[in-house]
Amino acid sequence: CADGFLLDGFPRTRAQAEALEAALAAAGRGALDVALSLEIPAAEVVARMSGRRVCRQCGAPYHVVHNPPRAAGVCDLCGGEIYQRDDDREATVRQRMQVYEETVRPLKAFYEERGLLVAIDGRASPDGVTERVLAALERWH
Repeated sequence: CADGFLLDGFPRTRAQAEALEAALAAAGRGALDVALSLEIPAAEVVARMSGRRVCRQCGAPYHVVHNPPRAAGVCDLCGGEIYQRDDDREATVRQRMQVYEETVRPLKAFYEERGLLVAIDGRASPDGVTERVLAALERWH
């Protein structure tokens, strides 16, 4: 990590962020340069996640809107049954979003207090989000 490193999905809580900051300081590494937050409205997250489907047999991913199978409920690759995982059901996703908001709010405040938080609009295409992330990182180096 002499030239730098990227953490994805960590830290997830303010306590973890404080522990990371202390560990970096103890190792003589200093602080993080930037904390990126990919921002997507909760309603869109719910629509994206609750629309996910997967083949029971081969695990191929589908989405009811963005990537439906050619035949409803049948995998294009192996003919297996396509189903919705329990953790992708709308009620479960909404509950996960509530917990996420409760834990991420203090984490974002932690990095905002240090002038490190950069919000990225995550509603664009994957390539568009990648461009925004790279542009934000270039500003810091």
